[in-house]
Amino acid sequence: DAIAGELGVPNVQWKNTPFTGLFSPAPKDFDMAINEITITAERSEVVDFSVPYFDANQGFLIKKGGPAEGVQSIAEMNDLQFGVQATTTGADYVKNEIQPDKQPREFSTLGAATQALANGQIDAFVMDVAIGAEIVKERSEDVDMTGQFKTDEQYGVLFEQGNSLRQQVDRAIEKLEADGTLERLQGKWFPGTEDLPNLQ
Repeated sequence: DAIAGELGVPNVQWKNTPFTGLFSPAPKDFDMAINEITITAERSEVVDFSVPYFDANQGFLIKKGGPAEGVQSIAEMNDLQFGVQATTTGADYVKNEIQPDKQPREFSTLGAATQALANGQIDAFVMDVAIGAEIVKERSEDVDMTGQFKTDEQYGVLFEQGNSLRQQVDRAIEKLEADGTLERLQGKWFPGTEDLPNLQ
């Protein structure tokens, strides 16, 4: 909404679209997507990204009272049953960096993965800290986020390749960053996430 304000667009129309479909080179039925999308070199081959608007590490979500409670390092995670959401950088981190002994269970939606974690069907789940913070708020009786993996990822606004709107959005984001709006919005929507311990 803040970007739209900078662009002089009075009304934003929000449209649900599958996350996995964002990274296809096919024509898009939206002008831009802003959905906690991490900028990666691979994704940039088929879509365009704005300048970054948010620094995003990966959060370590656990089932309260489960085997992951008290775990403080990657070395202690080998025996855990992880869940991952398909096509996310969190899934890549589990497979490439944590490399648990058990094959991670893959879920097509965040809701299904969250439910599996709350039910104890998986011990841990790795997702962006900002998204994890929302889940902990909603499911605090079952789920906790006990740390983060510092991955130096950044969110960007996604566009179909060649969309000329990208340059205007870049300028809007740079202005929102310069005048403190981005920092204020982050404090409002993702409070407390900056205090998470780094897991190594």
